[in-house]
Amino acid sequence: MASYYGTEVITPPSGPGLRTLTSMARWARVSSLAGQISASAVQELLDCLSDHDPLVSWQARVALATTAARLRRRARTGMPVWNGQKRELTFSGLFALLCEGLEDTDPQRRAATADALALWGYEPAVSSLVRATRDSQPLVRASAATALGHIGDKSAVASLLSALSDPSMWV
Repeated sequence: MASYYGTEVITPPSGPGLRTLTSMARWARVSSLAGQISASAVQELLDCLSDHDPLVSWQARVALATTAARLRRRARTGMPVWNGQKRELTFSGLFALLCEGLEDTDPQRRAATADALALWGYEPAVSSLVRATRDSQPLVRASAATALGHIGDKSAVASLLSALSDPSMWV
C-alpha cells in the first residue's frame, strides 16, 4: 500500500531501505503504521524506536501506543487469537517485546522504549521500568522515571524518590 506525502510516494520499505528515506518521509511512514496489526508493521515500528531523528523515534512510540490500544481492545472484547499468530500481534506479546527493549544494548532504544511504555499507562510495566531507573545511562534513567510518573503506580514511589537524588542533572 503506497501513501502520498507531498509529491513523494511512500511505499512500505523494509530494513535498511527505510533508513535511506528523508526524515519527513520516515515520519510519514511511521505515522501510517499506527494501529496496523501486522508483524511487519510492528517490527518496523520497533526498529524506528532507535531512529536518529527524534521526531521519527517519537512518532514510532506514539504509533506503538496506538497499536497497543487497538490490540488491547481486541483482547478485551474477546476476539480470538488464531493459530500461528505471531506474539507481537497480541497485546501481551507486544508488551513483552517492549519490556525486552528495556534491556537492549542501545541506550537510545532503551530510553525510547521507556517513553513508549509511558504512553501505554500500563501498570504491569512498573517493575521493568523500576529496573530501568538503575540503568547506567542518564537518558534511560530519566525516561524510566518519567514513565513511572506517568503511570502513577504507588509501588514506584521509592524509585522516583531515588531518581530525585540522581547524580545526573538530566534525571
